[in-house]
Amino acid sequence: MSGEEHGVIASENLDLRIWNIALIDAFEANDAGAAAEAAGVNFPDPFRPPPETDDVLDYFREIVQSDDSAGLHPPRLIVRRADNLAVGSIGITPPDEDGYAMIGYSVYPEFEGQGIASEAAQAIVKYGLAIEGINGIYATIVPGNIASEKVAQRAGMTFTGEERFENDERLNVWWILA
Repeated sequence: MSGEEHGVIASENLDLRIWNIALIDAFEANDAGAAAEAAGVNFPDPFRPPPETDDVLDYFREIVQSDDSAGLHPPRLIVRRADNLAVGSIGITPPDEDGYAMIGYSVYPEFEGQGIASEAAQAIVKYGLAIEGINGIYATIVPGNIASEKVAQRAGMTFTGEERFENDERLNVWWILA
């Protein structure tokens, strides 16, 4: 697949658009106008980064600056096409040496429960599994996070009983293989 194919991943109602450095700068400066200009989308009021991304903006910057995947692996805004509104964030990591990539997603609280994360996850999982070199995709989910578990399940993933630990926190692992 060429870099152009990695531009926007579209689903029925959503566009998954790649973050850029100007957008990250705008979030760090808390500048809604600059963010809207950088991403070409509108943001919810009050303006803020999507949930669970404000503390990883430096990590996102590194991914965007060092991306050699022609746009597959940088984080993406989840944009509701009907009103060009950013409603969350989603991403898929580069595959490890075994060809396994991890997915992460979040939706602004005011848009939860509308199927947005599920639709976005389905789109990026389908897309990712079609990429040469990706043998499977997994998600790590805090036990009891029923909403995230439903998103993973709707994206075709299965809870395997596997557990991982990050920062002394137990996480359940959901998988889908190519």
